[in-house]
Amino acid sequence: MELGQFSSVESAFHPVLASNYKPTSINGFLKILRGHFEGRTDWSLLRELLTKLGQPSVSPNSFERVAIQDRPFAESIAQLGRRSHAREDSPQFKVRKIGRELDFLERTCFLPNLTPIQLVHLLLFRSIPPTKSVAVVVTMRDEGPSLLEWIAFNRAIGLADIFVYSNDNVDGSDELLEVLALAGVIKLIKNTIGPGTNPQRKAYQHAVHMLRELRAYRWALFLDADEFLTPDEQYDYRLDNLIAHVEETFQEDLPGAVVFPWEWRFNHLKLERTDGLLFERYPHSTPHFQVKSLTHLRTALGMCEVHIPTLEPGARLVDSAFSPVDADFTWSVNLKSRAGGTISHFWGKSFEEFAVKKRRGELLSLGNDPYSREFKQYFEWTTNPTQENFHPAPEILLQRLHDSLSQLRTIPGVNAASDRIKAKYEELCRKIKAESNLREIFDQMRLSV
Repeated sequence: MELGQFSSVESAFHPVLASNYKPTSINGFLKILRGHFEGRTDWSLLRELLTKLGQPSVSPNSFERVAIQDRPFAESIAQLGRRSHAREDSPQFKVRKIGRELDFLERTCFLPNLTPIQLVHLLLFRSIPPTKSVAVVVTMRDEGPSLLEWIAFNRAIGLADIFVYSNDNVDGSDELLEVLALAGVIKLIKNTIGPGTNPQRKAYQHAVHMLRELRAYRWALFLDADEFLTPDEQYDYRLDNLIAHVEETFQEDLPGAVVFPWEWRFNHLKLERTDGLLFERYPHSTPHFQVKSLTHLRTALGMCEVHIPTLEPGARLVDSAFSPVDADFTWSVNLKSRAGGTISHFWGKSFEEFAVKKRRGELLSLGNDPYSREFKQYFEWTTNPTQENFHPAPEILLQRLHDSLSQLRTIPGVNAASDRIKAKYEELCRKIKAESNLREIFDQMRLSV
């Protein structure tokens, strides 16, 4: 962030600071931040200020709660200061763990939800100069059968830097994720959550607010493990070519995010999972109004809305044709531009795979649960395959995917871990079938379609 942008951000943040801290503390925060953006960070003064903030203008009980939540941010600020003085980058990791003490991150959605220390930390994070182009951030839970395909596909479109958040896997995929992480293919963050915590929102918020390594990138693509971004043919199906076009088009006035629409893949109403890649199993699709975002990290204040980022004042969204769109439009049922690419969403797959997804959502015990699904939706959210909705993946991209998969399978331990996932997943499906009479449900509902 340049100093010229600081005044607009300062004015947006000031009411939040004023609601929690006395004016002297606010002035101290802003003095330090302004110095930071002028290139003369006084880290010792900042740490001194953080230790003195024991008399906010809110009740002691409220401050005690805030102070506990501020602790990881204060520690991160101190680490940023030490690395700044030593001129060192943050240490690289292969596997990391985050615990329930960070569950509150899912509620740090918008500026009024942030404490002053969290705001300071976000500003300092956003001022870190990126040196790389793009990374992808994904949440994975019980995605074992298609896990390797998803990673191989993203590598096939040029996304070599992958941050995976996992939580509570019961399908055996933890082993494969660790093998890939130790081989340097992914960065793995094991996310332990408490009851009622939205794992995806917590993971995305952690990535924006606390994942120092992500700040090495100008852009981040936030996806689910059943979503596959296919850049348009004009970009040779490569994301780096698309980003180069974005940066050449907008120069210094980059958008806050580029949104890509879903391509809804039909499930074909099969009970049991069949072998083969997802693009080969489900070549039929239809355009869908929903989107996901390629986010410019310096303008992002959070990812609580999951599909689109919360942006700083003045930042804007554009569609994949680079035309401006507003947030309200991205949530509307109107179809969005597919000019720059689409995201294939393999939502239903086979009925037994849908049952695993349904069970996974139910175990989260979220109020007003966005992951709750009824069996009838599996049959309602699809249609018959026809020649008109036959949209197979481009052959050149499929070949790259197969090549990428072959490379991953040469890594010691990958094939063995994949075999154990298959066995574990089949065991899980048998258990769900037995517990819920899945075949009977499928046969009855199939007849009504």
